[in-house]
Amino acid sequence: MNEENFGEKNQNIRNNFFYSANSEHYQDAFLRWIFYNFRSKNAKVETFSKYFVHVLLNYKEKNISYEEIVSVSVDKQKHNSDIDILITTKTNGKHLILIEDKTTSKIHPSNKKGSKSDKYVTQLEKYYDEFSTDREYKELFLSGKIHLFYYKNDYLDENEKELINQSNSLCKAIFLNRVNEFSLKRKKKKEITIVDIERNYTWNILNIEEILKIFKNFKESFDNVILSDYYECLIYKKKLLDVSTYPLYITGYNDLSENHKNVAWFSYLRNCIWKKMKIFVEENEGYIGEPYWHQGGDDINIAIWVKKEDLPHLRIMTSKIRDPKKIVIQVAIYSEIAEKTDSNGKKDNRYYQDNIDQTNAIMEELQNLYDTDSNEYLLKKDDSKPPKGEKKTIGTTDEISILDKENKDDALIEIIKKCWIELAKISEEIRKIRI
Repeated sequence: MNEENFGEKNQNIRNNFFYSANSEHYQDAFLRWIFYNFRSKNAKVETFSKYFVHVLLNYKEKNISYEEIVSVSVDKQKHNSDIDILITTKTNGKHLILIEDKTTSKIHPSNKKGSKSDKYVTQLEKYYDEFSTDREYKELFLSGKIHLFYYKNDYLDENEKELINQSNSLCKAIFLNRVNEFSLKRKKKKEITIVDIERNYTWNILNIEEILKIFKNFKESFDNVILSDYYECLIYKKKLLDVSTYPLYITGYNDLSENHKNVAWFSYLRNCIWKKMKIFVEENEGYIGEPYWHQGGDDINIAIWVKKEDLPHLRIMTSKIRDPKKIVIQVAIYSEIAEKTDSNGKKDNRYYQDNIDQTNAIMEELQNLYDTDSNEYLLKKDDSKPPKGEKKTIGTTDEISILDKENKDDALIEIIKKCWIELAKISEEIRKIRI
């Protein structure tokens, strides 16, 4: 099914339970249900459960047959992890499968931003360290009987992959430290190979493509509405994630739920606008940030810096491009200071008080660059005042229409390019100001 007919053959998808139940809580429950049914009165579900456990246990070629498994228990959520499965085998002892489950959210820091008690960089490192010192599980970590999975029915962006790689490096250090502790206590050196380390500290990424492969290998045996509904919704979501044309012009767009409309817009910004702009920006020695969900709303932003680490930058938001007659592109100043709060929990506004001269200098230069009367699509100074502690928008375009453009995607990209080129004309002295 191609994108132009996206909604035409999917009317029945709205009757699918997972079409509406698409949050992490529902996916957690679904995965637990699979493991609970390792012994089940429903032969088909039991067969799939055994297959699924077998795949996870042997993801790193451990060659453990499901016939070796005596019991599978879904353990209580220790250390705030999502899913813990304790497996007992006949001849290979116990194993632990640990799953961090995601749908649209990303890996996050383990502590509150700015906390003095920060010990871990990410939640994955935190889980790893706490499980490796847990009395019940410590020996499993040291003997290579852990299986770690970052399970996300979506694609991962480059920042997320980098955070997982960083987490794995930190977990490697934790693992080697535990091995040394183990050796000292027993006064005997435990031989650990590179393969052992890889098997024992690496979080395996299961994105939507990997998950679909697992289910596809078994789909012919689906004789259960829960399994078939989940698989059907995975296929449906992947089609949404692969959208690369202006969503408003996809047949069936109006029938999508608000959540699925947002997925379509996010996919469009990532698969079309971002990919094409990335080539252009990098050819001109610039940097373009990946699309991300705007905190506190359903906006999806792409940030385009004139040069890496420089401010200000362009911001394109879906709330501004969903109406093809009224597209607006903004320039914004961002700073970590704007995100901080004082001791009373109120937002700290020193960002503007301490940098008012620099902010005004950038706005003044923007005003001098642009001739409002003749330069269509170019950025104009924005005199609006942000709420206390919020980020400051310093320039916007007039409302732009691409309604009558033959190629609407390329038309929007050309508009963004033009704004980017004009923004690059701001003097380097001002762009280097770190606000």
